[in-house]
Amino acid sequence: MVEKYSIGMFTCQYFQTNGSAHACRFLSETLAKQGHRVHVFTPRIENGHNGHKGHKGHKGNGKIKNLFFHELGGVRIAESTEFVLSFPIHKIFNEGPKYLQLIHIQTHVSVGALGIHWAKKHRIPLIGSHHSPLSFYSTQYFPFFGKILTRNGFFWWYERLALHKYELCHVPTMTKKKMLLEYKFREPIVALTNGIHDFFYRELKVNGIREKYNIEDKKVVLNVARLSPEKHPIRVIKQFLNIHKRVPDAHLLMVGSDGPSSQSVKKIVNKRKYRDFISYTGRVPFDDLLKLYHAADLSCLWSWV
Repeated sequence: MVEKYSIGMFTCQYFQTNGSAHACRFLSETLAKQGHRVHVFTPRIENGHNGHKGHKGHKGNGKIKNLFFHELGGVRIAESTEFVLSFPIHKIFNEGPKYLQLIHIQTHVSVGALGIHWAKKHRIPLIGSHHSPLSFYSTQYFPFFGKILTRNGFFWWYERLALHKYELCHVPTMTKKKMLLEYKFREPIVALTNGIHDFFYRELKVNGIREKYNIEDKKVVLNVARLSPEKHPIRVIKQFLNIHKRVPDAHLLMVGSDGPSSQSVKKIVNKRKYRDFISYTGRVPFDDLLKLYHAADLSCLWSWV
């Protein structure tokens, strides 16, 4: 019989609509369904988790057995980006969860630091996942201090300091492992895909979805990403213009939450000469997103992995 463990997931990204949050949810729910007791420590539990109804078109997790949530509080920076700032410093003085047999850190700042502290305090084995470098995001959300700390290499130094405390570091791709080794991170670093839930491959009736988003009779190129520099939305638009010259009935449909590049993207999309073949929807209901993937002729993503 396989032994069951009590596992703690420490993350700032759980309820959000992005790849890191999806990876954490998928892993947590899968482990819970396998019979392990999974405790998720995260700020602002929303969007269908822990009994909440969630977004329209997304029913949430239905309170999966063996999946427990511990809310750490936090402040939402912007409704459009879903980014939550949380510094649970007061928790450091608590005894902490001695019942955990394994701690998995998903994000290394604030919540992750709390997990590291409790793991070392109670001698709990520690695993960490590295999703995206802090330097990719710091200059966007904290322009002044972010630029200073990025230029002097502070964020890479901090991430090395954190990850060197782990018994094992997980990354989703071999290219990410290669990058960490180039920045002098230590082995063992294991590259293992985050996986995609079977739910995303279910058959869907897409009747009416093209009409809803005004893309009837078009060759649709779908770009689903937050409007943020590391997703390169401006480059996507520029490359699509080359496609449109060769395929006049091609249409670029951009879907995703607002971000630091929102103003630049909307300025381009709203120009009269582009309105007929480039459109931005913002965030859409979850079922609509799946239907758009099914209805699109091609999907594109300009994101380094």
